[in-house]
Amino acid sequence: RLCGGKRSLLPDLSQQQNADIPTAAIYGLLREGLPPFLSGLAIVPREELLHRLRQAIADRIVPVDLDARLDTIVRSIAQLAIGALLHTREVEGHSSLGDLLAAAGLEQEVQHAVVGVFVANNGDIQQAWASLRSGSLLRDAAQVDELQYVLQMSWLVQGRATLLSGIREAYPEARSIQELYRQLDPARLQEIIAASANPSGAVGDDTQTHAAAATREMLDLLAASFPTDAVAKLVPSLPAAHFAGGPTLAAVSRFFEQAVKADFDLRTTRVDDFIQTNPGVMAHADAATKTTVTNQVKRVQRLFRLSADAPSLGGLLSTGLDSAHEIAKIPPASFLARFGSSFATEDHARLIYDRALTSSAATQFLYTQVFHALNGTHIAAADE
Repeated sequence: RLCGGKRSLLPDLSQQQNADIPTAAIYGLLREGLPPFLSGLAIVPREELLHRLRQAIADRIVPVDLDARLDTIVRSIAQLAIGALLHTREVEGHSSLGDLLAAAGLEQEVQHAVVGVFVANNGDIQQAWASLRSGSLLRDAAQVDELQYVLQMSWLVQGRATLLSGIREAYPEARSIQELYRQLDPARLQEIIAASANPSGAVGDDTQTHAAAATREMLDLLAASFPTDAVAKLVPSLPAAHFAGGPTLAAVSRFFEQAVKADFDLRTTRVDDFIQTNPGVMAHADAATKTTVTNQVKRVQRLFRLSADAPSLGGLLSTGLDSAHEIAKIPPASFLARFGSSFATEDHARLIYDRALTSSAATQFLYTQVFHALNGTHIAAADE
């Protein structure tokens, strides 16, 4: 691989007798679309890892008894990733740990002290970052952010020094992995990957093929790590028919472009509350357009919660269906026959349909409970 030799998580885990990471959890993460290698999981935000594991339980992919251990599992993944970085030997073409710390602006004596903080930390890896932020070891919080970004970059590119340098030179304004993802142009990224594989400049067809594959892998990892940003990138590329015309598509695209900058979380944020708190995201819209855009964003959110990834969301939007309830009204065989081709695989289509059934059933149950609580028949005790 041009991004470096990927290692399966399973060998990583089998070598760590104390790592509290059940194989079932790793399987669940893989089934939920996350990468099968440790360095990839290292850049996925903690909240996203927790969500994917909870979703794997809800999808009946992994045992429900894992739920009580999710925080421990996620902490162990982060610690294992840091441990792998601290103990990685220098290999030609790969950044050593010293190179990475130097790239973050740390003098050699400070490098040793920083490594000591991570080695001594036995708790949540966030405690190590918090210790660096609150201590006097580094100059300020900005230097801690820079260090965190450089380490995440190394995980992203699998330690390839020339590739890391090429991306940083091409996107000097990025200060975090999420910012980098927002700025990345796929064609430019493929050029950088190809050039890093052949520093002489001679890039043949085989190199381009591998560079294209590596680009897709990197973008897929970033999309899985930052799903709201992935949707913001996806929406402008969708057919206008998905949004009842070009003007509505353009308005929804502008909403997402502004919303991600204000930390909008498509999975959890209530759309109405967000717009009220951040009126600037609708500054481009008149009253009628605002209502239309709000309804379309809510539709995107409902379908996003059922989707497997950003491309499958695009498939869902193409069906013309608006909610889990509408999907659940269609028999499963009919759903697959009518809409199966809208998704990358039949498994994705089945997963989405199953999630729609679960969501619709939960909503119906809640409605029934509330209805009976307000209007139910009460049985009176009879006098003897």
